[in-house]
Amino acid sequence: MRSTPGPPSTRTGLWREGVEPHAEHGLTGMDYECFPVDAPFRVASPGWWGFAGTGTRRGEELHHLVGVEADRVYPVRGTPRPLQVLAHAPYSCRGVPTSAQAVYYTTPSGAAVLDVGTLRWTCALADRCPVPLTRRTLRFVNRVTATVLRDFALGPAAPRHPARDNVRQFDLPTTNLVPAS
Repeated sequence: MRSTPGPPSTRTGLWREGVEPHAEHGLTGMDYECFPVDAPFRVASPGWWGFAGTGTRRGEELHHLVGVEADRVYPVRGTPRPLQVLAHAPYSCRGVPTSAQAVYYTTPSGAAVLDVGTLRWTCALADRCPVPLTRRTLRFVNRVTATVLRDFALGPAAPRHPARDNVRQFDLPTTNLVPAS
């Protein structure tokens, strides 16, 4: 297990490793895959309710939005379904072709989960990213975030906005081929 040294209560590491491993995809729908990354966020599901009012279209690229880490869907046992891929961004990590996704899923309890798949989303909210993002990208991030938070504040989102599973539309390997990720 790759972790920091010290007593077990102070160690850090990946959820998917260790004595009682829990892959993060069981909670978020995806697993961490690569650092560092600088790739576009490529819209795959422009009709998703959280994109309302953004004017986005299929294939639109929001340059530099995927970074500095990226997450990916591994369609394996334990990955929540229905899982809707909202963005799909092919890129290369350490010379290995791969892709990053943003996803949304809903549960029978009524809960809904959004994983944007990139750390850069948070710095875009404050317009304080280490790489320049366009005004279009900043408006997109802020609009999507506001739309989702307003709707989630109303209570369980799944009855109003069920996920539409589209994972099979993407060529997503079930194993991580990127070394040391």
